[in-house]
Amino acid sequence: MQVSLEKLTQAMQKVKKFADDNKNVPGVMLDINENSMKVCYSDGKRAIVEKLDILQGQEPIQGKIVVPYKRLMEIIESCQPSGILATSDFDIEFGSDNIMTISYAKKIKLAPKKGEVQEGEEPEYEEKTVSRFSQKITYAKPEDNIKYGVLSRMDYDSIFDGENPDIWDKSELKDILSRLSTEKNKIIYISRNMKKAFVCNLAHVTDIPITSCENHTVVIHTSVASALVDMLNKMPGDTVSIVVKDQRYANIRSENNEVGIWFELSPASRTDIVTLERYQQKDYSKYRIIVLREALTNVINCAMSVDNNEKTNLIIGNDDENNLVIKIANANAGQSVANEFAVVVEKCVDADGKLKELQIPVSLKVLHDMLTNCKNYYAALDISIDEQGMYLRVEDLKQDDETGNIVAETTHYTISARA
Repeated sequence: MQVSLEKLTQAMQKVKKFADDNKNVPGVMLDINENSMKVCYSDGKRAIVEKLDILQGQEPIQGKIVVPYKRLMEIIESCQPSGILATSDFDIEFGSDNIMTISYAKKIKLAPKKGEVQEGEEPEYEEKTVSRFSQKITYAKPEDNIKYGVLSRMDYDSIFDGENPDIWDKSELKDILSRLSTEKNKIIYISRNMKKAFVCNLAHVTDIPITSCENHTVVIHTSVASALVDMLNKMPGDTVSIVVKDQRYANIRSENNEVGIWFELSPASRTDIVTLERYQQKDYSKYRIIVLREALTNVINCAMSVDNNEKTNLIIGNDDENNLVIKIANANAGQSVANEFAVVVEKCVDADGKLKELQIPVSLKVLHDMLTNCKNYYAALDISIDEQGMYLRVEDLKQDDETGNIVAETTHYTISARA
């Protein structure tokens, strides 16, 4: 049996994202048919399947077998192309003693000799085998051991089923999951009703508007989301389909129906939804400060590099050239003179003329995290003050391609820290 090394590598790299945090990986199941092979993995809460084309040999094999995950990964990683060396496809033979032999060769390309290529012709490179390898690995039938049941019980074909799928642009979904999974052990919400994706982090909330989620709400742990970001990078096509079944399980399938991912949804927390709503209900219309995002990020980096105390006050004032600026003043213990850092304000809203009287307590690290999770040129810092305290909203501003209006692509919320 012959299988593409490149395709098998890509399939196993996806498996690796789910398997590496499992201490007791039972193996990987290969479901071999006449012209194709499915690479299957499941731990009972997450699963992945990828269909690969194969070329059967003179003695074709069909059926399901289980191979050790770590040993297969070691073989695949050891035979990758490097430098001028290319690797052939895998030739796999199955012995009667449950030993699978994987053979492959390393090759180089030889350029044609001088004078053999006519002007205007494309040169033809000759491949020369420079080394050969043969590695052995044991395999078993799924019924041979009860521990393989978690692999064989999963209905991998059902991952490709489901009604009314949401069609997502792959790059959009990857961007959303990447920006919402910056902290461990949090829950990400992709809500069809709220038309947004959000996460409540330890010190701030991140909220991203979405348009692709029409039929299915997904609630996902950040560890699964991080794995999906890497898997999406390796999936073919420009779109993926998402279906949620029984309000408990999510199926993601590739555009060509060759890659399927399944996982159990995380339980939603009413507290997270209430937290987002509490921030959204605040009135941020009185004070708005628009700055060049990278300039403010750089100023914060400088301030944190010279002072271990990352809690300070933002002060609005004028510099020596009468520009309106945000000032960060801090001093280490024992210093008689404070360091001062300032970034020019591009635009502002000051509804009652008291913006310069404000001292805005912030955690520089939290503010830095929110700003670096934005991606556009300008960011808006909106301030809400009520009897409960001071709240800060950071919006990632962009110009809408259709209307020309300035809109928020991502919004972050935090309660003002005490300096």
